[in-house]
Amino acid sequence: MASLTQSERIVLWLAGAALLLGLLMGGTALLIPRQTARANPGFIYVDADAGPGGDGSSWGDAYTDLQEGLKVARPGDEIWVAEGVYYPADSPDDRAAAFEIRAGVALVGGFAGTEKERDERDWAAHVTVLSGDLDRNDITDANGVVTRTLNIVGNNAYHVVTADGVPETAVLDGFTITAGYADGSSDLQDRGGGMLGVDSSPTVRHVTFSGNKAMTGDGGGMVNVGSHPTLTNVVFSGNRATWGGGGMANSGTSSPTLTNVTFSGNRAVEGGAIHNADSSPALVNAILWGNEASTGAQIHNVYPSASDVKYSDVEGGYPGTANIDSDPLFVAPVAPGEAPTTTGNYRLQAGSPAVDGGLNAAVPAAVSTDLDGSPRIVDGDGDGSAVVDMGAYERQTPFSARVYLPLVLADH
Repeated sequence: MASLTQSERIVLWLAGAALLLGLLMGGTALLIPRQTARANPGFIYVDADAGPGGDGSSWGDAYTDLQEGLKVARPGDEIWVAEGVYYPADSPDDRAAAFEIRAGVALVGGFAGTEKERDERDWAAHVTVLSGDLDRNDITDANGVVTRTLNIVGNNAYHVVTADGVPETAVLDGFTITAGYADGSSDLQDRGGGMLGVDSSPTVRHVTFSGNKAMTGDGGGMVNVGSHPTLTNVVFSGNRATWGGGGMANSGTSSPTLTNVTFSGNRAVEGGAIHNADSSPALVNAILWGNEASTGAQIHNVYPSASDVKYSDVEGGYPGTANIDSDPLFVAPVAPGEAPTTTGNYRLQAGSPAVDGGLNAAVPAAVSTDLDGSPRIVDGDGDGSAVVDMGAYERQTPFSARVYLPLVLADH
């Protein structure tokens, strides 16, 4: 037999070592799985309009099903999702299906489907919808968003998004969450139509919760059970709970942090905007206006609960530092009892008391834009000082573009 080359000896040695290790482990040879190569490691691409057979490695080979992207995602990955409507399941019978966000994975929407950098996306222009409308027959606006729960028809997912035991590295950014219908018989399937969080601390940014319902429980838009999520630049509108928390419900020692969040047009029996039971949410730079409930139209606390609210506009008033009770002058709010065909416009009109009414120090360092993607902290009232607005949107005015130059005096 011809003598082996050095390379061949190495290959045989490695094969023998693997075989021996396999035998030591119980008689099965050790097989090392081959990682699937991606053109852009760390990025997974999803586009509802992409062609069939994609592997998520690029926009040209994007997955069409978001669940496929979530299945292969690893900690450190970003899933980039192009505009369109995405459903957690194809069958209307699979109502327990949901988009489950994962630790270390950023789920990012608002792409046109051509971008090379995350900062190039525009989630306001390229609306990316996560919908619970499993049988595709709800009454929606042009983007596929249910604007009121009266427009839900047929079988919908109990929850559109779930977060179970995940830390702050689980990120949800740039989506509209709609058409969740929590009317199940179990304790959790009747809560959190839009999003259910259990023992989690996800990071939620630039998200709108619209037209989600908890039929027999709490938290039409979102429910947190022992969770501590961080929400920034988020709108809750047109959500409903048959019992508590039309927009959001918190229980089980939950302590969510809400910064520049707007609640309007939500409805419940207790806590039209927020219902708290044994929880302690913190709200800053928020607006809670135009929500309805028999008890506590904006915030209702039961059991040992306390809401820390400051620099916020709360209809009816609320104790706390620098809070106000003044009409925020939304551009086009929608009342909870209406059934519109378009979502409300919760941007601020000129003269709004919420303009330049917030606390700059509360805005997270990682957040530099509002829910429109416009600069977050600007001079909205023209007094020469850039102060963050209350609510999810920053009013952009001619004052915002001014450049203040130092005064230079010449010697004569």
